Amino acid sequence: MKDKRTVDELSVEELERILLIRKRESRLKRFRDDDRRVNVPAPIELEQSMPEPVPEPAQEPPPQTQTQAPVPQPTDPPPQISDDGVPRFEDDLPPAVVEQRQPERNQRVMGYEKAEPQKEPRTRNTLLLAIEIGAALGLVALLVVAFQGITTINKNIEKTDNISATSEAELVRQQIQPTATPLISVSQVVLPGGHVYSESGQHQFNMTEVPAPFRDAFRDQLSAPRTEVAEAVEGGPIRLQIPAIGIDAGVRSGDDWISLQAGVGHHPGSAQPGVQGNMVLTGHNDIFGEVFRRVEELTPGQELRVQSSTGEWHTYIIREKQIVEPSEVWVLDQNLGAEGPITTLITCYPYRVNSHRMIVFAELVSDS
Repeated sequence: MKDKRTVDELSVEELERILLIRKRESRLKRFRDDDRRVNVPAPIELEQSMPEPVPEPAQEPPPQTQTQAPVPQPTDPPPQISDDGVPRFEDDLPPAVVEQRQPERNQRVMGYEKAEPQKEPRTRNTLLLAIEIGAALGLVALLVVAFQGITTINKNIEKTDNISATSEAELVRQQIQPTATPLISVSQVVLPGGHVYSESGQHQFNMTEVPAPFRDAFRDQLSAPRTEVAEAVEGGPIRLQIPAIGIDAGVRSGDDWISLQAGVGHHPGSAQPGVQGNMVLTGHNDIFGEVFRRVEELTPGQELRVQSSTGEWHTYIIREKQIVEPSEVWVLDQNLGAEGPITTLITCYPYRVNSHRMIVFAELVSDS
């Protein structure tokens, strides 16, 4: 039986319910027109809602054949069925409930929820940023070092050019040839006593021991007029005795080619007997009397005696014996006797080959 009351006779609650039913019917019609099926009950007549119907016992729905569920379309969600059997749409829900369900609706696409993008760990981002900054700083440092290196090279080139220009100008001004041979003595580049033995007795100074740039100057020195052996200097050595090998010979000043033909020679500039420094005495082993023929037989612990021009005798004890190259002029160094007076004996070695030098070092032990 239909309700025949007018609109004015209805209460506010009844009017709201009627309006709700009309909205449901309109929306259901739109769903049917769009061929979107919804499993909702048939529209409810006004008289069914007033008075409120008594719920009937629930009956089990008849078994349905299993069919493939239709693929959901990206449309608004179907209306929800309320407890009173009336469809409920989101438009009719309270604002608080709609706002609560909005995130779920936004994530629902084609029947599945959209996965949230994974966020990269903050530590990894920080590490990558640090690597990029370090690489940039390294590149800047490399550019700075390269620039400084190029600047230094340019400065050195300019400095070298300036020095070269100054040197050439100075040479031109003084009219000096760059290839001029320096004037030095033989003993500054080669040890004294060098010679070439000859069976015929035509012994010669060994020029092959002298470095090539100095040979012409040495030839001039050897060809200079020389008729007498230089006299001993005041306080210099005048006699050498070595009892172990039977040597008792005079000592002359100088150890050049002419001086050594007279016997034992005292190296100019070396120490005096008994005086702090290195006294150097040289003699031949196979020519001009073979005065140092047996020097190679000396052993440490044996003694030798040297007399000075003042008449004093000075005793030395042999400490060491060596074989060196002719160019090893360090044996003439006066600093070798810095800790106490020493004497150094020099002769060629081996016998009649003369490719090296035999060196004997002895230390002063007493004066008399």
